[in-house]
Amino acid sequence: MTEQREGALVRQEEERCHLDATIKDELCALMQLGFRRRVAAVYAGTTDHKVFAEMERDAEFRGRVRLAARSAEARLLKAIVAAAEKHWQAAAWALERMHPERYLKTAPAAVTPEQLEYTLNQFVEIVFEQVPEPARREAIQARLAQLVDEQLPTAGEVSRS
Repeated sequence: MTEQREGALVRQEEERCHLDATIKDELCALMQLGFRRRVAAVYAGTTDHKVFAEMERDAEFRGRVRLAARSAEARLLKAIVAAAEKHWQAAAWALERMHPERYLKTAPAAVTPEQLEYTLNQFVEIVFEQVPEPARREAIQARLAQLVDEQLPTAGEVSRS
């Protein structure tokens, strides 16, 4: 393919991906309401990929999208703060989400991730103390890692001793 033809194809692709002002305005308005960019793009009649590409090309649009996202968050936080003035539940809800380690109620039988990690580490240490053969210890460790992966798929942060 010649360089001229290749350049023409690139320009055609760029033109096809450009968003018109109506789509940009609608996307930003939806994001100001609290829609995530990907969902707002669908409602505005485009794709997140095209929105991202346009943000890369157009610094003003990138700024508008970022401002829309921040203003939605600020508006919602203001509503929670205002509600907290009259309703303690709103204040409790906000604290539970901002600082779950201090304010989120856990069921009495619930185990925190930290407690689970500590218990699993202690269990592994006990097993390794009792199993002198390295090959058997490695097999046990592999099986325990498999068990954790199967039963606790989100426990990727839990370290395995």
